[in-house]
Amino acid sequence: MKAVFLDRDGVINEDVHHLHKIKDLKLIEKAPEAIKLLKDKGFKILVVTNQSVIARGIATKDQVTAINNELNNRVKEKVNVGIDAFLICPHHPEGTVKRYTRACICRKPEPGLIVDAGKRFGINLKESYMIGDKESDIEAGKRAGCTTLGVETGYGCKDCKKTHPIHITKDLYEAAQLIIKGN
Repeated sequence: MKAVFLDRDGVINEDVHHLHKIKDLKLIEKAPEAIKLLKDKGFKILVVTNQSVIARGIATKDQVTAINNELNNRVKEKVNVGIDAFLICPHHPEGTVKRYTRACICRKPEPGLIVDAGKRFGINLKESYMIGDKESDIEAGKRAGCTTLGVETGYGCKDCKKTHPIHITKDLYEAAQLIIKGN
């Protein structure tokens, strides 16, 4: 099985810096259509996202789950398909919530979330993709063995100094089209 791993903030939805309220959730134009294109081609769609809002005490895990559920519901409302799973890292080395304050192997740029998803869902990581808007997304994808694509939405991969995606596209929809052309 092959998958497309997606960062959340800045790739699927607008990055509002520490999203913690559903009212601030806004999908990026054509992101649901991109997800549908990829699902229709047989890709499993998995969101891998650092959620330091949990470690920082800005939001609880339940609040982040509610935001993810709302995001998925909005995608489903638009295109009748959804995201297969949301994989989150709640940790941050400088957090304020003790049980989540630490370095870990799941916080991107570490590849832990992607590698674990590969094992759990039976995904061939070498045939899979990671799409992100930051160098940490791209590095995690490369370290996991995925092909990486950047998007100009969100942070626009402007911080990609050491690790570069194979291509930077306008948005998730253009990235999905590029993936489909190659498969």
